[in-house]
Amino acid sequence: MVIKDSVIRSYYAIFTAARALLATKGLDSSKYSGVVALFNQHFVKTKIVSKEASKLIGKAKLYREQADYGDFFVVSREEAKTQIQSAKRFIAEVVLVLDSCFSGAGGKSVLAKGAIPLVMMTTSTVLPSNIAVLSATQGSQISTSSP
Repeated sequence: MVIKDSVIRSYYAIFTAARALLATKGLDSSKYSGVVALFNQHFVKTKIVSKEASKLIGKAKLYREQADYGDFFVVSREEAKTQIQSAKRFIAEVVLVLDSCFSGAGGKSVLAKGAIPLVMMTTSTVLPSNIAVLSATQGSQISTSSP
């Protein structure tokens, strides 16, 4: 059962990562078909993510459906490992896109139209202990959508 669950969870990891990218454009769908259609239209077709990423979503869905609904579906440890690795590759690609989009390094911003990035300016180099700064840019840089 644990092996079968890993296939199901790897699908949801991929699905959630795809939805995270969609959220950067203010898009979402509650249905698998809607998420895939939007993901392909806004990220695969525009070459922001690879075609392989789209194929990984489809394969993960097939495995998940078989694991959830197939009465006699048995997944081997090796198949489960392969599916987990596929999920890791997909998520790594999504993280790379998110990092490049929000740092300005990728040349293709995926911020929702009209989004205004948070810019923090300080005159002190010492921050209070209750503030954490997470940044992929230098203090003088911002990332936003191009007109």
